[in-house]
Amino acid sequence: MGSRRSAGGQHPKRSAAPSSGPPKGVAIRRRAVRDLEGIAEYTLDRWGDAQLVEYMTALDRAFQLLLEDQSLGKPADDVRQGYFRHHVGRHVIYFKRRRSGVEIVRVLHDRMSPRRHL
Repeated sequence: MGSRRSAGGQHPKRSAAPSSGPPKGVAIRRRAVRDLEGIAEYTLDRWGDAQLVEYMTALDRAFQLLLEDQSLGKPADDVRQGYFRHHVGRHVIYFKRRRSGVEIVRVLHDRMSPRRHL
């Protein structure tokens, strides 16, 4: 399947933005922002606009749920002390719980080694 980039190397305008930003109480580290940008680019190139919006919306919903429900997420102490993980589709959200909410550390594909990337 070919890339959806225009002649200038940029993606055509998307029909809907995947996110207007994280909900209040959710902090996203720069590396996690880059992870999300890579996920969005790959999803758009491979699966198109509709799947992009669906998948990024699912990730946004997961961030909100992690903020609202402290029981979600499994300890990831085997990777890094104090971290938790939560699966969404083929990705794993690594996060820390904070008094003011949650901090998204990375969003890695489930085939990626968390020990190497955290």
